[in-house]
Amino acid sequence: YGYGSTVGVGTSEDILRLYRRYYRAAYKGNACGSSYVMSNTWGDCHNDTVVCHDFIISEINAAAEMGVDAVQIDDGWQKGITSNSALVKNGVWEGYYAVDPDFWTINEKKFPQGLKPVVEYAKSKGVEIGLWFSPDSSNSFANYQKDAEVLLFYYRTYGIRYFKLDGVKIRDKIGERNYLKFLEEVSRWSDNQIGFNQDITAEDRLGHIYFKQFGTLFVENRYSDRGSYYPHNVLKNLWQLSRYFPACKFQFELLNNQRSKEVYGEDPFAPANYTMDYLFATTMMANPLVWMEMTFLPQREREQLAGIIKVYREHRRRLFHADVSPVGQMPDGQSFTGFHARCEDGSGYLLLFREASREKEHVFHLPELSEKEITWEILATNGDANCFVMTRGNGRDEFLITMGEQRTYVFLKYGIKGE
Repeated sequence: YGYGSTVGVGTSEDILRLYRRYYRAAYKGNACGSSYVMSNTWGDCHNDTVVCHDFIISEINAAAEMGVDAVQIDDGWQKGITSNSALVKNGVWEGYYAVDPDFWTINEKKFPQGLKPVVEYAKSKGVEIGLWFSPDSSNSFANYQKDAEVLLFYYRTYGIRYFKLDGVKIRDKIGERNYLKFLEEVSRWSDNQIGFNQDITAEDRLGHIYFKQFGTLFVENRYSDRGSYYPHNVLKNLWQLSRYFPACKFQFELLNNQRSKEVYGEDPFAPANYTMDYLFATTMMANPLVWMEMTFLPQREREQLAGIIKVYREHRRRLFHADVSPVGQMPDGQSFTGFHARCEDGSGYLLLFREASREKEHVFHLPELSEKEITWEILATNGDANCFVMTRGNGRDEFLITMGEQRTYVFLKYGIKGE
């Protein structure tokens, strides 16, 4: 195992664009060649108390209604008990096989018929099932081959392709090497069909740069129950990361905006002040994670999500392959901000936001479109948005957006005349 470095020379924006391109040469995404929408119930803070056959069936129904690609069952589906459990005390966070050699078999009390009927029902609804899994960090991941066999068993038996990897503790170089062997073996023996969702929210784990070829990165844990979920902060983190890394490398979360209102009180940046499609849009350039129990999402919010997800699914493959970069002001809850996604054929997308700004219009500088005559189509918005191309000098490099209301987004596609 070795570590490489890359040196590049260029102007500030060119070098960042080239680095994102270089990064993409290593990270090619999952086998589907596209971004995806995944749900996970953990965001509502009920831990393993809700995980069971009937509830997951209900989540599958909600996913099918809204167009969510995969329902990921978090901690609690397995026989073994982790320290995350809200049902049983004295669970463990490593050394799983020492506690119980059958730790990663299916919990028969919660799934008395096993996973097969759940997976088959999901398939009939056009939904995939994903699982949470915690590689055994004990003894520098000495059990990495057993861990690989667990994932490959669930892939080969049930066709499960998405695994959230959590609880990882890389304490030394032996552990790092064995953890990488685990990732490599699972990838090789599944013919790269298995997609890892690596949780990097704690401990010493692989990050944005380290061994970038393996899966998506779940960057942050935010919970409305704890008052830590603010949509503008989610948007800010993705906005900042997208300057240096392909946005499709990441998973970012959106929560049920109708929960925990009492936690936020009169806070103007509380989730309840935003529409659900706006919350989805803040994550749309990454892989959106519906971080909630969808069963309890009210009907109005379900319809808002279903509408924007339908549009997203129509364009996500092009977004996945596009070069995404941040534009406008850094999100802070009161900015005009957004993303520019440039496709290889010269067309592209703009995803723009008016946060709680007092201004109703903003000029975005887009030098990439200089001296080009563009056409555009608004694909989705939650308000009244109007777009104008302005001329400065001999080039068309200013884009004026007007939004009549605060907390409005607009997603539009543009083309170049003559191309």
